[in-house]
Amino acid sequence: MFFVAALISVFALFAAESTDTSLHKEEKKFEIYNNTFKAVRRKGSLHLLWYSHELEKNITKCLSSEFLTKTKYVSRRTFEVNEKPEDLGKSKPAKTNISVFVHPATPYPTITVQDDKGLIPRSWSAHHQVLNASSHCFVLRALVIPTESTWKSYCVVFGEKSYTECFEMVKKDCTNGTEVDLAQCEVIKRNRKEMPPPKEC
Repeated sequence: MFFVAALISVFALFAAESTDTSLHKEEKKFEIYNNTFKAVRRKGSLHLLWYSHELEKNITKCLSSEFLTKTKYVSRRTFEVNEKPEDLGKSKPAKTNISVFVHPATPYPTITVQDDKGLIPRSWSAHHQVLNASSHCFVLRALVIPTESTWKSYCVVFGEKSYTECFEMVKKDCTNGTEVDLAQCEVIKRNRKEMPPPKEC
């Protein structure tokens, strides 16, 4: 009887731990969703703050977004790409208005974007998993890859400012990366605005 009672106690303990783990995951998922929802609805600017090293050649560093308005489920924002004049030639930086949706998916919440003018890549309309978030920033998964000891993701971080918490969130799930120089992006944006319009042929 002692051994039976001991086994029952052990199985009960395992069941309790399993329930606690599942509950914690659900709470964490809701926290990420809630924080992301707040971040995209925050009045003011959002910027690309950080990206995995592997995305260096495939990502535009100076991305920014300004708040426009919001409804119950949708955040309306601008989306602007700024690059150095020599990188864009005589073309103007892409600027459009977007609708941002946050979805309570499993195992992670997701974000989708709809572009009014069709100026940004269609891949933005796909569901992108949010690995972590605070009310100031969120981590988007770009790609999952195997590493020596575990699975890591190529990630990007969008947010209001370069808060330490935003960069701490990438350490667990993402490969090593680089912070975006927001001051340099502001200089590039200002220089682009001061350039004369291209002459028509």
